[in-house]
Amino acid sequence: MRYRISTLHIQEKNNEHDVFRAFADANDRDKINGLINAGLVKTGTLVLMERDIDFFTGFENDSGNAPGIVAFNRFGDDASDTARIELYEADNCGLNEYLDANREGFAIGTSEATIREELSYKNAAIYVLRLDKKIVSSVTVWDHDDETVATENIFTLPKYRNRHFMTRILGTALADAKARGIKKARLTVYSENAGAVRIYQKLGYTITKHIIEFGEDTGLK
Repeated sequence: MRYRISTLHIQEKNNEHDVFRAFADANDRDKINGLINAGLVKTGTLVLMERDIDFFTGFENDSGNAPGIVAFNRFGDDASDTARIELYEADNCGLNEYLDANREGFAIGTSEATIREELSYKNAAIYVLRLDKKIVSSVTVWDHDDETVATENIFTLPKYRNRHFMTRILGTALADAKARGIKKARLTVYSENAGAVRIYQKLGYTITKHIIEFGEDTGLK
């Protein structure tokens, strides 16, 4: 029996390492045993979370701009305080700006190779929220199948949390997905990240599956 193994590029102290990963439903004992027999070790536990968006309301793009482009002001009339949600144009300006924000938003950043792989998926896009002339929040989306959109790499920089930016940027992405006929959104998150699980539950996601992550023992700590 063969199992597809994906590659996660982890950026750590400016040195990139290839970490090979495979995933199994927590109830699929045959696959779990097969991965163990293949020499892989358990590296984590994730939850798959999903939500319906066919009834999605409250965050539709009513700004009059093109889909994915939303300007709003949360802090008064000063134009410098206007936050803007837009599609990140990686081909035009490269990924350095996004990767810097990604590393600041997560404890471990994601490499350019991984992001570019995700951008190769169907209808993939990076939504970014800009404030103070920099990216402060983001979500990456792509079509998982004809009815489901993946919503991953969701982050807000620590300094800008508790301002509902995640709600706004995720809402914009889901509204765009709904407009092209998508019915459901999904994401994965490590189960020990209880704070993130609670946030996603508040955003309408529910846990639908527990997943065990396996990988090679690289010796990384």
